Amino acid sequence: MPLVLKDRVKETTTTTSTGTYTLAGAVTGYQSFSVVGDGNTTYYTVTNGTDWEVGIGTYTASGTTLSRDTILESSNAGSAVNWGSGSKDVFVTYPAERSVYVDGSSVVPATSATLAISNGGTGQSTANAAINALLPNQTSNSGKFLTTDGTNTSWATGGSSANIQDFTSVGTSNWTKPAGAKMVYVVVFGGGGGGGSGRRRGTANVATTGCGSGSGGGPGGRTDLFIAASLLGATETVTVGGGGTGGAARTTDDTSGQSGNPGNNSSFGSWVVARSGDGGTGGGTSTSSGGAGGGNLNVYATGSTSYGNSGGNGNATNGVAGSRAAYGAGGGGGGGGNGAGNTGQNSGSAGGLGGSINASSTATTGGGGTAGSAGGAGGAGGATTTYFFGGSGGGGGSSNSAGAAGAGGAGGFPGGGGGGGGAGGSSTNSGAGGNGANGYVIVITFF
Repeated sequence: MPLVLKDRVKETTTTTSTGTYTLAGAVTGYQSFSVVGDGNTTYYTVTNGTDWEVGIGTYTASGTTLSRDTILESSNAGSAVNWGSGSKDVFVTYPAERSVYVDGSSVVPATSATLAISNGGTGQSTANAAINALLPNQTSNSGKFLTTDGTNTSWATGGSSANIQDFTSVGTSNWTKPAGAKMVYVVVFGGGGGGGSGRRRGTANVATTGCGSGSGGGPGGRTDLFIAASLLGATETVTVGGGGTGGAARTTDDTSGQSGNPGNNSSFGSWVVARSGDGGTGGGTSTSSGGAGGGNLNVYATGSTSYGNSGGNGNATNGVAGSRAAYGAGGGGGGGGNGAGNTGQNSGSAGGLGGSINASSTATTGGGGTAGSAGGAGGAGGATTTYFFGGSGGGGGSSNSAGAAGAGGAGGFPGGGGGGGGAGGSSTNSGAGGNGANGYVIVITFF
C-alpha cells in the first residue's frame, strides 16, 4: 500500500511495551490518522515528553491502530521504545532519514532511496540501470537505434549502418527503395571503350610506308550523387552499360586496323548518368588517336597538371600510355607499330591506372595493364578493389616484324579502356584491340 503524508494529524495513545499502537482519538485542532487511509503507511513520531520514537507505520481502521513497521530513530538507540504507562502523543512527521532537500544547487536524498518512474524518477540507483529502466527493452536489439513516432519510442534498424546494393549485370533492372530510407548515395561507372586493332602491312611500299598500331579505348566516365530518398520513386531503373568490343585483328595485307566499339552509358533513373568511353582508332600508316573518355572529375595530380581521360595513341613506333584517372577508370594503352622498312618489334604501352589519386606517383599516364613487348600481348587492366574507383586500362600489344602481333589487353572492371593492338609485319596478322570493361552502379542507402 502507498505511503501517505497528511497535515496536522495527531492523536494520543496509552499503549505500553513495544507492540502496535492503539490510537485514542484526535487531539483538539488536529485530524485523526483515518485521513491517512486504511492499510496505508505513513511516517510517525511518538513521544511522552521525554522518550521518543520516529518510524514508519501502517494505519488500520479496524481497531484504529498504527503498527511499528520500521524504526528510523529513537531515544532507545534506534530501537523500539519500551513504553511505560501514561499518555503519549502520536503524530505524522517528515523524518530526516527520509527527507529530500536542496544543498546549494544539488538535490540530496537523505538515504539511497529511489524515485519511481511514475513519480518522475527512474526507480534505480545507478546511471546504467536508470537508462535501462527508461528505454524500451534492449533484448535482441543490439545495433539498433532509438526512434519515435511522435508518441512512443521504439528500436529501429539503420542508424550509422547502410544498405549497399551492387548492380554489375549488363542491362536494365530495378532498384527498390528500402523502408525508412533517408538519403541515397549513387556511384555510376560507364562502360569502357574497346581498343583499336593494328594495321597489317603488305609486301608493297615496305621501305617507305609506316604501319601503325591501334590506339587504346577510352575509359568509361564516373559520376556520383547524393539524393534525398524522399525525392526518389518507390523503384528506379538501373542501367549498367557494357564495355565496347575491341577491333578485330587484320588478316588481309595492306589493311588498316579496325576501330574499337564504344562502351555503353550507365545510369540510375533520370538522376545520374555516366557516359561511356569511346573506342580506340584502328592503326593506319602513322598515328591513330586514342578513344576519348566518358568524363571524370578533373582532379590535379601535381601543380596545374590534371589527370587525363583518354586512351593512348597508337604509332608507327612505340605506343603511347593510356591516361590515368583520379577516381574513375584508366584508358587503354596504345599498341606498338612498325616504322617504314618494317623495322623492329616495337612495344605497346601501359594502360592508365584507375583510381590513381591513391598512387604515390604524380604521373598522369601509365600504371595500368602492362605493355606488350617482343610481339607479345598487352596485360589486362586491374579491377577495382573499392566501391569508389574505376578499373585500370589494358596494355597495348606489341608489333611484330616477322610474326603475328600482340593483342591489346582487356580493360579492368569497372570501365577500363581496352588496349590497342600491335601492328602486323609483312603479311602477318595484326593484333586485335582489347575489350573495354563493363560499367557498374552502386546504390548506398542511409537510414
